[in-house]
Amino acid sequence: MKLLHKYKNGNATIEIFSDGTRVTEWPDNEPLKLEYPLNVDIRLMTKCPYGLNPKTGKAVCSFCHESATTDGKECDYDALLKQLEGLPKGAEIAIGMNDITEGLYNFLFKCKENEWIVNATVNQRLVAYESVRNMIYSFIEHDLIKGLGISYRPEGFQYVTDRIKNYENTVFHVIAGIDDFDLVRELSFYGVKKILVLGEKDFGLNKGKVNLDSESHKTWKARIMELTERFDVVSFDNLALKQLGIKEKLNPELWEEFYQGEHSFYINAVDQYFAPSSRSNLMIKKFGETTLKEYFQMLETQLIDVKDINAWQEQNISLV
Repeated sequence: MKLLHKYKNGNATIEIFSDGTRVTEWPDNEPLKLEYPLNVDIRLMTKCPYGLNPKTGKAVCSFCHESATTDGKECDYDALLKQLEGLPKGAEIAIGMNDITEGLYNFLFKCKENEWIVNATVNQRLVAYESVRNMIYSFIEHDLIKGLGISYRPEGFQYVTDRIKNYENTVFHVIAGIDDFDLVRELSFYGVKKILVLGEKDFGLNKGKVNLDSESHKTWKARIMELTERFDVVSFDNLALKQLGIKEKLNPELWEEFYQGEHSFYINAVDQYFAPSSRSNLMIKKFGETTLKEYFQMLETQLIDVKDINAWQEQNISLV
């Protein structure tokens, strides 16, 4: 592994390696105290060709927790960059590439200038288009993105080229309970090396549809550790950790070594607000009401209204 960045964040030293590994170290006799988030999840656009079509009232991705639409909007990148001022070099940014536009291209160059590490996710259906594949290759070659997430769909997998699958930082995103477990497991036979398991979000177009007692969810929870024998890397978002009971499946030492906590938050750059996560509509602060650093400190120290804390906890507990 090649060391890409090493920087101070509060009382911690953060190391980012070329394969996506992040190591966080802080004094043994002190609690972790970060000044800035380790990762910022940013929504750049509400438009997606597979989102809700206002004319038909239907969406290709009917489970989209972001409620994307086919006629959505793109963010004001200048306003977003102003909010990101002060973010340390080496900090990670996660974005979705629902569409590849000039604004997105310029934003990626600005991120590179600031030495922020961009991890971008694209819907697998878009990879069917040669123009999209070529843009992805270009982004990687020019070091505009480091991590490449592919939102897996069973149909159209044949368009995912070996060049994409063999890129060391390509990670396929799968959704526990929505995607078929056996089909996901079989991806290892077709050159997929790394997967990220996402929890099923009770939000957006998928609001009210999550049933953790479904056969699909039960299968995922019972057999999830099989995937660790099939893939080089299996990682989880925090919701999947809860829904699948991963902590109970690992010994305490392994859990302490690998679990890095939240230490991140969400920016909706289209509607211009901060939120704890993309599945939360509580504790929202609009641009101008606070800064990125202040908002992160508010979340880390829970300097927020007690009613908001209780409501947020209830919202998350209901998803477990």
